[in-house]
Amino acid sequence: MAKNCFIKEIMEESIINEPVSITGLINRIKTKNTKAGELLSVSIKDLSFNDPIECVSFNDIDKLKEIFKEGMVVNICGNINEFNKRKSINITNINPTNIPKENFIERYNIPKPMIKQFKQWVNEMQSPYKDFASYVFNNTWNQF
Repeated sequence: MAKNCFIKEIMEESIINEPVSITGLINRIKTKNTKAGELLSVSIKDLSFNDPIECVSFNDIDKLKEIFKEGMVVNICGNINEFNKRKSINITNINPTNIPKENFIERYNIPKPMIKQFKQWVNEMQSPYKDFASYVFNNTWNQF
């Protein structure tokens, strides 16, 4: 059975080939060509706010790329691997979750008057700048 853990635990403990389960935000998806063939690399960041961990799969690459996108929160099960002194997870199972991605964005203690003033400045802008600023900041205000 896979152990639920954080990236920090995986990096600090000397566990290799152990089954693990992590939940995190996909911050990068890309394909790579290797000697063993094409692989899918999924970079995951979790609530421990450490560096992301690379999760890889050699199977169903096109299907996984269609389903999973950057910014999604997923649960990944797999075995810990180490290559060139860097740990990664070989994916055995990946599933979307209902956890809001905002949970994975670091919060800041910004005073309410400062936020109010900033919103006022955005509202005073002329289009297209106002539209762009509103679009960028609309989904992040609750993180402050």
